Amino acid sequence: IFKPIPDKIRVLRDEIFTAGGALSPQAKGETLDLAREEGARIKVLNGAYGVPQATGLAARTQQYFASQGLNIVGVDNANELRDQTKLVVHAPSLYAMRYFMEEIPNLRVVFRVDAAADSDLDL
Repeated sequence: IFKPIPDKIRVLRDEIFTAGGALSPQAKGETLDLAREEGARIKVLNGAYGVPQATGLAARTQQYFASQGLNIVGVDNANELRDQTKLVVHAPSLYAMRYFMEEIPNLRVVFRVDAAADSDLDL
C-alpha cells in the first residue's frame, strides 16, 4: 500500500517540471555540465587488474574524471575481471550516465538499484 505524502509530491513536481536545473527534462546544455550539476557519486573500479598495463588504471581514471569536475567518491578494484567497461547504476543519475555513454565506446550498463549503496554509479 502506498500512501502519498503531499509535501514530497510537490517537491518532486517542482524538480521534474521546472525549466531550469540539472533534473529538469527541459535542461539544456552540454552533457558534462549537466552531469557536474547533477553531482552523482561515482566510484571507479579497476576490473583489469592482474594485467601489467592496468596497474593504477583506476587511479588514473579517477584523476581524469575528477579533472572534468565529476564527483569521484572512491577508487578500488572490481570483484571480477572485465573484458569491457561496465557502468553499474545504483541510483538514477541520468546526465552522468549519458556522459559516460557518450565518452566510453561499447559501455555495458547494468542496473543494480540499491538505495544503501555508497555510490550512485560504479564505473
